[in-house]
Amino acid sequence: MITGGAGFIGGNLLNFLLRKASMKLVVIDKLTYAGSLRGLEPVMANPRVTFLHADVADQAAMQDCLLKHRPEVVIHLAAESHVDRSIEDCAPFLHSNIIGSAVLLEQCRIALQRHPSLLASFRFIQVSTDEVHGSLQAADPPWNEQSPCLPRSPYSASKAAADHLVMAWHHTHGIPAMIARCCNIYGPRQFPEKLIPLCLLKILHSEPIPLYGRGDNIRQWLHVDDLCDGLYQIAMKGSRGAIYPISSAVSLSNLELVRQLCRHADELLDRRESSEALITTVADRPGHDFRYAMDSSRIQRECGWRAGRDFGQGLRETLSWYLEHRDWWQPVVNEALRRRAAPPTPH
Repeated sequence: MITGGAGFIGGNLLNFLLRKASMKLVVIDKLTYAGSLRGLEPVMANPRVTFLHADVADQAAMQDCLLKHRPEVVIHLAAESHVDRSIEDCAPFLHSNIIGSAVLLEQCRIALQRHPSLLASFRFIQVSTDEVHGSLQAADPPWNEQSPCLPRSPYSASKAAADHLVMAWHHTHGIPAMIARCCNIYGPRQFPEKLIPLCLLKILHSEPIPLYGRGDNIRQWLHVDDLCDGLYQIAMKGSRGAIYPISSAVSLSNLELVRQLCRHADELLDRRESSEALITTVADRPGHDFRYAMDSSRIQRECGWRAGRDFGQGLRETLSWYLEHRDWWQPVVNEALRRRAAPPTPH
Protein backbone atom coordinates (compact mmCIF):
# COMPACT_ATOMS: atom_id res chain seq x y z
CA MET A 1 0.00 0.00 0.00
CA ILE A 2 1.49 3.31 -1.12
CA THR A 3 0.06 6.58 0.10
CA GLY A 4 0.76 9.61 -2.08
CA GLY A 5 1.19 7.25 -5.02
CA ALA A 6 0.35 9.89 -7.63
CA GLY A 7 3.08 12.24 -6.45
CA PHE A 8 6.68 12.53 -7.63
CA ILE A 9 8.25 9.79 -5.52
CA GLY A 10 5.07 7.71 -5.45
CA GLY A 11 4.71 7.58 -9.23
CA ASN A 12 8.31 6.56 -9.69
CA LEU A 13 8.01 3.99 -6.90
CA LEU A 14 5.00 2.41 -8.59
CA ASN A 15 6.93 1.93 -11.81
CA PHE A 16 9.95 0.63 -9.88
CA LEU A 17 7.94 -1.96 -7.92
CA LEU A 18 6.07 -3.20 -10.97
CA ARG A 19 9.43 -3.87 -12.61
CA LYS A 20 11.11 -5.23 -9.49
CA ALA A 21 8.62 -7.61 -7.93
CA SER A 22 5.28 -9.35 -8.40
CA MET A 23 3.32 -7.97 -5.44
CA LYS A 24 -0.07 -6.33 -5.73
CA LEU A 25 -0.13 -2.57 -5.12
CA VAL A 26 -2.83 -0.46 -3.48
CA VAL A 27 -2.33 3.22 -4.34
CA ILE A 28 -3.89 6.03 -2.32
CA ASP A 29 -3.78 9.70 -3.28
CA LYS A 30 -5.83 12.77 -2.53
CA LEU A 31 -4.85 14.25 -5.93
CA THR A 32 -3.97 17.71 -4.67
CA TYR A 33 -2.17 20.20 -6.92
CA ALA A 34 1.08 18.15 -6.80
CA GLY A 35 -0.57 14.75 -7.36
CA SER A 36 -1.51 13.78 -10.87
CA LEU A 37 -2.48 10.57 -12.64
CA ARG A 38 -1.25 12.10 -15.90
CA GLY A 39 1.45 9.85 -17.28
CA LEU A 40 0.50 7.01 -14.90
CA GLU A 41 -2.37 5.64 -17.00
CA PRO A 42 -0.42 2.50 -18.07
CA VAL A 43 0.44 1.84 -14.43
CA MET A 44 -3.10 2.34 -13.20
CA ALA A 45 -4.38 0.00 -15.93
CA ASN A 46 -2.17 -2.80 -14.63
CA PRO A 47 -4.33 -5.51 -12.98
CA ARG A 48 -1.88 -5.62 -10.08
CA VAL A 49 -2.69 -1.98 -9.18
CA THR A 50 -5.75 -0.76 -7.27
CA PHE A 51 -6.24 3.01 -6.97
CA LEU A 52 -8.17 4.77 -4.23
CA HIS A 53 -8.87 8.51 -4.43
CA ALA A 54 -8.82 9.42 -0.75
CA ASP A 55 -7.26 11.56 1.96
CA VAL A 56 -5.08 9.65 4.46
CA ALA A 57 -6.74 11.77 7.16
CA ASP A 58 -10.10 10.20 6.24
CA GLN A 59 -10.52 7.65 9.04
CA ALA A 60 -13.36 5.69 7.40
CA ALA A 61 -11.59 5.44 4.03
CA MET A 62 -8.32 4.27 5.60
CA GLN A 63 -10.08 1.72 7.79
CA ASP A 64 -12.03 0.33 4.85
CA CYS A 65 -8.92 0.13 2.66
CA LEU A 66 -6.72 -1.56 5.27
CA LEU A 67 -9.36 -4.10 6.32
CA LYS A 68 -10.28 -4.88 2.72
CA HIS A 69 -6.81 -5.24 1.23
CA ARG A 70 -4.79 -6.27 4.31
CA PRO A 71 -1.43 -4.96 3.02
CA GLU A 72 1.79 -6.46 4.35
CA VAL A 73 3.76 -3.26 3.69
CA VAL A 74 2.57 0.33 3.97
CA ILE A 75 4.88 2.96 2.46
CA HIS A 76 3.66 6.33 3.69
CA LEU A 77 4.59 9.03 1.17
CA ALA A 78 1.50 11.24 1.31
CA ALA A 79 2.60 14.66 2.53
CA GLU A 80 2.71 18.35 1.81
CA SER A 81 6.37 18.97 1.06
CA HIS A 82 7.12 22.49 -0.16
CA VAL A 83 8.85 24.66 2.45
CA ASP A 84 7.78 28.00 0.96
CA ARG A 85 4.14 26.92 0.97
CA SER A 86 4.42 25.88 4.63
CA ILE A 87 5.69 29.36 5.49
CA GLU A 88 2.76 30.98 3.69
CA ASP A 89 0.11 28.64 5.12
CA CYS A 90 0.92 25.85 7.57
CA ALA A 91 -2.63 24.44 7.87
CA PRO A 92 -2.43 21.90 4.98
CA PHE A 93 0.88 20.63 6.41
CA LEU A 94 -0.62 20.08 9.85
CA HIS A 95 -3.59 18.28 8.30
CA SER A 96 -1.76 15.98 5.89
CA ASN A 97 1.57 15.41 7.59
CA ILE A 98 0.49 15.17 11.23
CA ILE A 99 -3.23 14.35 11.36
CA GLY A 100 -3.00 12.15 8.25
CA SER A 101 -0.09 10.18 9.69
CA ALA A 102 -1.85 9.71 13.04
CA VAL A 103 -5.05 8.48 11.35
CA LEU A 104 -3.12 6.05 9.15
CA LEU A 105 -1.12 4.66 12.07
CA GLU A 106 -4.22 4.19 14.20
CA GLN A 107 -6.06 2.40 11.41
CA CYS A 108 -3.04 0.14 10.90
CA ARG A 109 -3.19 -0.68 14.61
CA ILE A 110 -6.88 -1.57 14.34
CA ALA A 111 -6.34 -3.66 11.21
CA LEU A 112 -3.51 -5.62 12.84
CA GLN A 113 -5.63 -6.12 15.96
CA ARG A 114 -8.40 -7.62 13.84
CA HIS A 115 -6.03 -9.68 11.71
CA PRO A 116 -3.12 -10.64 14.01
CA SER A 117 -1.77 -13.12 11.48
CA LEU A 118 -0.47 -10.12 9.48
CA LEU A 119 1.74 -8.93 12.31
CA ALA A 120 4.73 -11.15 11.52
CA SER A 121 5.12 -9.80 7.98
CA PHE A 122 3.73 -6.26 8.39
CA ARG A 123 5.95 -3.19 7.84
CA PHE A 124 5.04 0.50 8.10
CA ILE A 125 7.63 2.68 6.38
CA GLN A 126 7.46 6.40 7.07
CA VAL A 127 9.21 8.39 4.33
CA SER A 128 10.71 11.43 6.01
CA THR A 129 13.31 14.08 5.27
CA ASP A 130 16.75 15.21 6.38
CA GLU A 131 15.16 18.59 7.15
CA VAL A 132 13.79 17.31 10.47
CA HIS A 133 17.34 17.61 11.87
CA GLY A 134 17.57 21.38 11.35
CA SER A 135 20.72 22.93 9.91
CA LEU A 136 24.45 22.17 9.80
CA GLN A 137 27.42 24.47 9.49
CA ALA A 138 30.13 23.79 6.92
CA ALA A 139 32.45 21.91 9.30
CA ASP A 140 29.76 19.90 11.13
CA PRO A 141 29.72 16.10 10.68
CA PRO A 142 26.74 14.60 8.82
CA TRP A 143 23.65 13.51 10.71
CA ASN A 144 22.98 9.83 11.36
CA GLU A 145 20.03 7.83 12.68
CA GLN A 146 20.78 8.95 16.25
CA SER A 147 20.86 12.68 15.51
CA PRO A 148 18.12 14.70 17.25
CA CYS A 149 15.19 16.33 15.48
CA LEU A 150 15.59 20.11 15.56
CA PRO A 151 13.25 21.33 12.79
CA ARG A 152 13.30 25.00 11.81
CA SER A 153 10.44 25.39 9.29
CA PRO A 154 6.72 24.59 9.53
CA TYR A 155 7.22 21.84 6.93
CA SER A 156 10.10 20.15 8.73
CA ALA A 157 8.31 20.51 12.07
CA SER A 158 5.27 18.71 10.66
CA LYS A 159 7.47 15.89 9.32
CA ALA A 160 9.32 15.62 12.64
CA ALA A 161 5.97 15.37 14.41
CA ALA A 162 4.91 12.56 12.07
CA ASP A 163 8.20 10.73 12.74
CA HIS A 164 7.59 10.95 16.48
CA LEU A 165 4.08 9.58 16.01
CA VAL A 166 5.44 6.63 14.05
CA MET A 167 7.89 5.77 16.82
CA ALA A 168 5.19 6.25 19.46
CA TRP A 169 2.86 3.79 17.70
CA HIS A 170 5.78 1.40 17.28
CA HIS A 171 6.80 1.42 20.94
CA THR A 172 3.32 1.77 22.49
CA HIS A 173 1.19 -0.34 20.16
CA GLY A 174 3.77 -2.65 18.62
CA ILE A 175 3.30 -1.41 15.05
CA PRO A 176 6.30 -2.79 13.09
CA ALA A 177 7.50 0.58 11.80
CA MET A 178 10.62 2.11 10.27
CA ILE A 179 11.57 5.60 9.16
CA ALA A 180 13.44 6.42 5.95
CA ARG A 181 14.90 9.93 6.01
CA CYS A 182 15.99 11.05 2.56
CA CYS A 183 18.00 13.96 1.21
CA ASN A 184 16.95 16.12 -1.77
CA ILE A 185 15.49 13.92 -4.49
CA TYR A 186 15.46 14.65 -8.22
CA GLY A 187 14.26 12.88 -11.34
CA PRO A 188 11.32 12.71 -13.76
CA ARG A 189 7.71 13.57 -12.84
CA GLN A 190 8.65 16.08 -10.13
CA PHE A 191 6.19 18.94 -9.72
CA PRO A 192 7.58 22.06 -11.44
CA GLU A 193 7.69 24.18 -8.27
CA LYS A 194 10.78 22.23 -7.14
CA LEU A 195 14.24 23.61 -7.89
CA ILE A 196 15.44 21.49 -10.82
CA PRO A 197 12.27 21.50 -12.98
CA LEU A 198 11.59 25.12 -12.02
CA CYS A 199 15.02 26.20 -13.27
CA LEU A 200 14.53 24.34 -16.55
CA LEU A 201 11.15 25.98 -17.14
CA LYS A 202 12.70 29.38 -16.47
CA ILE A 203 15.42 28.63 -19.01
CA LEU A 204 12.87 27.53 -21.61
CA HIS A 205 11.04 30.84 -21.23
CA SER A 206 14.21 32.95 -20.85
CA GLU A 207 12.97 34.14 -17.48
CA PRO A 208 15.08 34.98 -14.41
CA ILE A 209 16.13 31.93 -12.39
CA PRO A 210 15.48 32.87 -8.73
CA LEU A 211 18.22 31.91 -6.29
CA TYR A 212 17.82 32.52 -2.57
CA GLY A 213 20.47 34.73 -0.94
CA ARG A 214 23.94 34.04 -2.29
CA GLY A 215 23.11 30.50 -3.36
CA ASP A 216 25.58 29.02 -0.88
CA ASN A 217 23.10 26.74 0.90
CA ILE A 218 24.28 23.14 0.58
CA ARG A 219 22.19 20.03 -0.12
CA GLN A 220 22.80 16.37 -0.96
CA TRP A 221 21.15 15.09 -4.15
CA LEU A 222 19.87 11.56 -4.85
CA HIS A 223 18.12 10.23 -7.95
CA VAL A 224 14.56 9.06 -7.34
CA ASP A 225 15.35 5.57 -8.67
CA ASP A 226 18.02 5.18 -6.00
CA LEU A 227 15.52 6.26 -3.36
CA CYS A 228 12.95 3.76 -4.65
CA ASP A 229 15.52 1.00 -4.39
CA GLY A 230 16.35 2.15 -0.85
CA LEU A 231 12.69 2.00 0.20
CA TYR A 232 12.36 -1.46 -1.33
CA GLN A 233 15.48 -2.71 0.48
CA ILE A 234 14.18 -1.32 3.79
CA ALA A 235 10.84 -3.06 3.25
CA MET A 236 12.59 -6.37 2.57
CA LYS A 237 15.51 -6.23 5.02
CA GLY A 238 14.98 -3.35 7.47
CA SER A 239 14.81 -3.73 11.23
CA ARG A 240 11.65 -2.83 13.11
CA GLY A 241 11.94 0.47 14.94
CA ALA A 242 14.97 1.55 12.89
CA ILE A 243 15.67 4.93 11.31
CA TYR A 244 17.49 4.83 7.97
CA PRO A 245 19.09 7.96 6.48
CA ILE A 246 19.17 7.65 2.67
CA SER A 247 21.53 10.03 0.92
CA SER A 248 24.29 10.27 -1.65
CA ALA A 249 27.84 11.53 -1.61
CA VAL A 250 26.84 14.43 -3.88
CA SER A 251 26.81 17.69 -1.90
CA LEU A 252 26.36 20.90 -3.87
CA SER A 253 25.57 24.50 -3.09
CA ASN A 254 22.41 25.72 -4.78
CA LEU A 255 24.53 27.96 -7.00
CA GLU A 256 26.74 25.04 -8.08
CA LEU A 257 23.66 22.97 -8.86
CA VAL A 258 21.99 25.68 -10.92
CA ARG A 259 25.18 26.34 -12.88
CA GLN A 260 25.50 22.65 -13.72
CA LEU A 261 21.85 22.59 -14.73
CA CYS A 262 22.32 25.61 -17.00
CA ARG A 263 25.27 23.99 -18.78
CA HIS A 264 23.40 20.74 -19.41
CA ALA A 265 20.25 22.57 -20.52
CA ASP A 266 22.19 24.77 -22.92
CA GLU A 267 23.77 21.71 -24.53
CA LEU A 268 20.45 19.90 -24.82
CA LEU A 269 18.75 22.99 -26.26
CA ASP A 270 21.75 23.82 -28.47
CA ARG A 271 21.94 27.34 -27.05
CA ARG A 272 25.00 29.46 -27.75
CA GLU A 273 24.44 32.01 -25.00
CA SER A 274 24.86 30.74 -21.46
CA SER A 275 21.69 30.49 -19.41
CA GLU A 276 23.76 31.30 -16.33
CA ALA A 277 23.07 34.93 -17.18
CA LEU A 278 19.47 34.27 -16.08
CA ILE A 279 20.50 33.44 -12.50
CA THR A 280 19.06 36.17 -10.26
CA THR A 281 19.50 36.38 -6.52
CA VAL A 282 16.37 37.11 -4.50
CA ALA A 283 15.70 37.80 -0.81
CA ASP A 284 16.55 34.77 1.26
CA ARG A 285 13.86 32.46 2.60
CA PRO A 286 12.97 33.12 6.28
CA GLY A 287 14.97 30.78 8.52
CA HIS A 288 16.72 29.21 5.54
CA ASP A 289 18.72 26.16 6.68
CA PHE A 290 22.34 26.43 5.57
CA ARG A 291 23.41 22.82 5.05
CA TYR A 292 21.96 19.31 5.09
CA ALA A 293 24.12 16.18 5.12
CA MET A 294 23.40 12.62 6.24
CA ASP A 295 25.45 9.48 6.78
CA SER A 296 23.84 6.47 5.03
CA SER A 297 26.07 3.86 6.66
CA ARG A 298 23.20 2.06 8.37
CA ILE A 299 21.17 1.26 5.25
CA GLN A 300 24.37 0.28 3.46
CA ARG A 301 25.39 -2.03 6.29
CA GLU A 302 22.02 -3.60 7.13
CA CYS A 303 20.24 -3.60 3.76
CA GLY A 304 23.11 -3.66 1.23
CA TRP A 305 21.93 -0.44 -0.44
CA ARG A 306 24.18 1.91 -2.42
CA ALA A 307 23.38 4.98 -4.51
CA GLY A 308 24.14 3.90 -8.06
CA ARG A 309 23.23 6.80 -10.35
CA ASP A 310 25.98 9.23 -11.43
CA PHE A 311 24.71 12.72 -10.64
CA GLY A 312 25.81 14.41 -13.86
CA GLN A 313 24.26 11.70 -15.98
CA GLY A 314 21.12 11.60 -13.83
CA LEU A 315 20.68 15.37 -14.04
CA ARG A 316 21.08 15.36 -17.81
CA GLU A 317 18.62 12.47 -18.20
CA THR A 318 16.13 14.27 -15.96
CA LEU A 319 16.32 17.46 -18.04
CA SER A 320 15.92 15.38 -21.20
CA TRP A 321 12.80 13.75 -19.74
CA TYR A 322 11.19 17.15 -19.13
CA LEU A 323 12.08 18.34 -22.61
CA GLU A 324 10.58 15.20 -24.14
CA HIS A 325 7.44 15.21 -21.96
CA ARG A 326 6.05 18.72 -22.21
CA ASP A 327 2.65 17.08 -22.57
CA TRP A 328 3.08 15.96 -18.92
CA TRP A 329 4.23 19.12 -17.19
CA GLN A 330 2.44 21.80 -19.20
CA PRO A 331 -1.08 20.68 -18.21
CA VAL A 332 0.17 20.21 -14.64
CA VAL A 333 1.41 23.80 -14.55
CA ASN A 334 -1.78 25.11 -16.16
CA GLU A 335 -3.96 23.21 -13.68
CA ALA A 336 -1.94 24.51 -10.72
CA LEU A 337 -2.30 28.07 -11.99
CA ARG A 338 -6.04 27.57 -12.46
CA ARG A 339 -6.46 26.25 -8.91
CA ARG A 340 -4.51 29.16 -7.44
CA ALA A 341 -6.70 31.64 -9.33
CA ALA A 342 -9.97 29.97 -8.31
CA PRO A 343 -11.92 31.55 -5.42
CA PRO A 344 -11.89 29.59 -2.15
CA THR A 345 -14.59 27.01 -1.69
CA PRO A 346 -17.09 28.10 1.01
CA HIS A 347 -17.46 25.76 4.01
